[in-house]
Amino acid sequence: MPPEISSCHHLITALIQFQPQDPPRSLASSFLREPPATSLFFGLEPQHIVLSSKNAGGTTIFLEDNPEKLNTVRTNSNNTRIYKVEYQTKAREAYKLLKHARRNTSCAPHSGVTLKKSACKLALTKLPREVYKVKWDVVVVDGPSGDTPDAPGRMAAIYTASMIARAGNATDCCGT
Repeated sequence: MPPEISSCHHLITALIQFQPQDPPRSLASSFLREPPATSLFFGLEPQHIVLSSKNAGGTTIFLEDNPEKLNTVRTNSNNTRIYKVEYQTKAREAYKLLKHARRNTSCAPHSGVTLKKSACKLALTKLPREVYKVKWDVVVVDGPSGDTPDAPGRMAAIYTASMIARAGNATDCCGT
């Protein structure tokens, strides 16, 4: 594990996809162990709302592209926010996007360019400003959907989450 990741003991990057109504025990325990936390979720599921309620005094942000979920899921906390996100990639483009990322220096972890200003096709550059500014303790990728070729797929969310995770406690990676 790279030193910049292992040294950030508070940072947990979870790449998960699950159906049960209860969050995974390890993810839930991270909220109970050291609250309050700053938590960023790519995707919005009912079990995630349960986790945000356990993050008393912390900040939880959900990034979701599905209008149906945005209209039906409600939070009961002032410290929990849900933002609509538009993904520019499609699952069918996965091979081309991987090829681009491997050949393009702007996709490299330490390219010297902030995430918000990155030319990498996988970088999510139009997220709410606070996503780039906050020092995240927990980052979870559980969306967007990638179940059809025309669905956004998770490559951009995974790439962006990894860049945020690599930043650790330094917020200058991501830009303002």
